[in-house]
Amino acid sequence: MTDEPVTSETTDLTVIDGVGDAVADDLRDAGYETVGAVADAQLAGVADISGVGDTTAHDIIVHALELINGSTDADEQDDLTALTAPFVIDDGDGVEFTLEIAADVFPYVIHVVLEEAVSQQQSNSFALRDDALRCASALERAHLSDVGPQYGFTATEGTITTLYRALKRGAADYQGRSGITSRYAELRAIADQLNEYR
Repeated sequence: MTDEPVTSETTDLTVIDGVGDAVADDLRDAGYETVGAVADAQLAGVADISGVGDTTAHDIIVHALELINGSTDADEQDDLTALTAPFVIDDGDGVEFTLEIAADVFPYVIHVVLEEAVSQQQSNSFALRDDALRCASALERAHLSDVGPQYGFTATEGTITTLYRALKRGAADYQGRSGITSRYAELRAIADQLNEYR
């Protein structure tokens, strides 16, 4: 570890909490060469690295984002903005859209999208599962960025449909759950916002 300030271009990945030499090597082997690349990573991509599960992958990405957020250099803040806005869900010709999501609702949104991923996994619909996982990862990055309540995203129409379906199903499911029925209207409102882009 060096005493140089950490930027998005820092290549010493061991400056990220929870990343030792072995994990740093595995991250580089997976294509994550810089702290900025790790901060912009999809949760599923980091979680697929041997010995790194979902929880550890989440922590690694969060710590990388915190390192970049902690920078006081204006250029580094521009780099952070470039990494986080709009939040790219998948590559390709995407549709840009904006969702208004309150901070206290974000965990529920991410939860229903992850439930959609599990549902698609159980149905052997792996492409739809991957769409849902990319959505959850982008939503998590947006939530951690704390730039809201308006969040810009870019996704293909197919992925937007997956996200819409997750929100609609999740809203209906929450309507029947005791103690959290109030989340139905909030999730439904986000689904209605998203419906404009389908």
